[in-house]
Amino acid sequence: MTHLNCFEWYDELDKEDLILSFKGDFSHELTRAILILTETNRETKGKLNSKVFGVIVECLQNIYKHGADNPENSNLRPGIFLIGKRANEFFIHVGNMILNTNVKELKGKIDHLNQLNEDELRAFQQKVVKTTSLSEEGNAGIGLIYTKRKAKGNLEYKFKELDSRISFFALSVCIPFNE
Repeated sequence: MTHLNCFEWYDELDKEDLILSFKGDFSHELTRAILILTETNRETKGKLNSKVFGVIVECLQNIYKHGADNPENSNLRPGIFLIGKRANEFFIHVGNMILNTNVKELKGKIDHLNQLNEDELRAFQQKVVKTTSLSEEGNAGIGLIYTKRKAKGNLEYKFKELDSRISFFALSVCIPFNE
């Protein structure tokens, strides 16, 4: 894509072999419902191992816990979630609004993780768990590390500034499975 518009991105991804997709405002209840639908879908049943399910949980929590809020309702977080299957892998695409002030830090975290091999990722995850206290959101910041460890290849991402306050953050993850 030459430029990133969240709805064009969704339309392009929607052409793939999707199992489930949602775009709209995320809440805690919706996140739980998406997890149940994903787990019970006939395309994923029996193949959705704990590794894939864990990445889905992390991606959905990223939208709900870390996404910029909907100015009209601070309990809702606008976002996009898609899961699909091709060959021997699931692909997960998520997108959400993020404050512009958080873009540089998130980009740095993902770039750092993409440079580490599996042994370095494991050691980094252990270090973060041992040295980081829980944040207000109730995590120690290990969601991206977990996702990277389970992914095939790098975490692919893009940011698109929407206005002076908000950018759209898109993340794509592929996770292999065995039939």
